[in-house]
Amino acid sequence: MRKTKVYIDVNELSQPIGDDSTLLDRHIEILARTGSIEPISYTDWRHVPVGIKDKMFQLVLERFDIPHDNAREWVLDKYNKCWKGWKLTLKQSCYNPEEPLEENLKVPSDEGLIAEQWVKLVEHWENPKTVV
Repeated sequence: MRKTKVYIDVNELSQPIGDDSTLLDRHIEILARTGSIEPISYTDWRHVPVGIKDKMFQLVLERFDIPHDNAREWVLDKYNKCWKGWKLTLKQSCYNPEEPLEENLKVPSDEGLIAEQWVKLVEHWENPKTVV
């Protein structure tokens, strides 16, 4: 049985509007927290390969009908913001720079993280060149 797509209205700036825009936002937030879709191990959104970004956009189009030429740009911008926010949340809640590296490398079990991605992210945070 084929599911009906949710139609999303957009304004003149290509931004989703209306009641279903919240559903779209939440869907993107969930996908952005899914390491098999959007790996947290990339340190910069600009380094995420186009193929991964294409896959992210297609996952949204499988569930939503967004009738605008600039929909891809908006969806990927929302992904980027959610992805950065997710990594910030992880850093604030699951990483302690005062702890030894071995402690920080332990994958938080309740976050559904992929171990290899977590290790790369922690190593990035521990790198003296990237510490702010």
